[in-house]
Amino acid sequence: PTPPPPPPAYEPFEARTEEGKIWAPLVNRTRAHPAFCSRFCQPVGKKSPEGTAHVRPRAYGPWCEDHPHVIAIDCEMVECRRGQTVLPDALCRISVVNGLRPEEVLIDTLVRPEWEVSDYRTFVNGIKRKHLENVQFTLEHAREFMLSLMSDQTVVVGHAVDNDLKSLRIFHDVCVDSALLYTVKGTQNGTPNLRDLSVALCNKTMPETHDSVNDARTALLAIQTAVGKDLDKEDWEIPRAPGHEERRAEKLRYHRMSRSLSRTPPRRVNGLQHQNRSHSYHFCDHINDGGNDQIHGNRNIPANSKPDQ
Repeated sequence: PTPPPPPPAYEPFEARTEEGKIWAPLVNRTRAHPAFCSRFCQPVGKKSPEGTAHVRPRAYGPWCEDHPHVIAIDCEMVECRRGQTVLPDALCRISVVNGLRPEEVLIDTLVRPEWEVSDYRTFVNGIKRKHLENVQFTLEHAREFMLSLMSDQTVVVGHAVDNDLKSLRIFHDVCVDSALLYTVKGTQNGTPNLRDLSVALCNKTMPETHDSVNDARTALLAIQTAVGKDLDKEDWEIPRAPGHEERRAEKLRYHRMSRSLSRTPPRRVNGLQHQNRSHSYHFCDHINDGGNDQIHGNRNIPANSKPDQ
């Protein structure tokens, strides 16, 4: 049989910002990956199962000149159901850090799923039913913030960042994705996880439960080790972190248990909290289950700074 044609070549990124020019080689290396188009080139206007159309950020202009032009993102997702329709990537938490100042958190908040939650994936994200019961911040709020922050020139950094963008229903192709840059040492196409990258490139271990601020920051710091270097001379093979097989086995056990529990009727999540529909969004830190189930604001940024036409 005739082999399938190679994926179309993606045009090089032409940066208009100084930060973009520094990160452009890594953007272009990400775009050169054979899987880039299938993961990032979704048609604008395509609707997700809940009916939300994918949108593209606005063109770069004076409205965003003082915004961070490099950001790192990580999102947490839950599985939702409506009838027989399954939504595997419903946004439940979004975290974004400044790519130039990783200590600066631009947003970190829980997000209320619109559908009934059938799997909270607490084993992965640490989020339980009670954490989402009184959340008012929605997917639409998260998209509104992101589209007021980023332009078509913003470099979005992350690990498997296409999943984060899909959960936001945003199409964006100026990305640096560690999942497409690195491979597992000793394999042909094995994808390292964020723990592997953290140990190998940042010399630090990761917590067992995902924390989206930490994950966004870790992906950024790991990839930053290659910024400004000759990418053809970089070592893109990463060894597995210690304990990989044990964690993989535990994850498989969780998924089997999750599938069994998902046969029970899901419960609707609703309620009110997180009052930030006024003049600014409160960006929040998620507090883990340590006797304090509240969220607290740590930054205010105007929400009504709409792009100029």
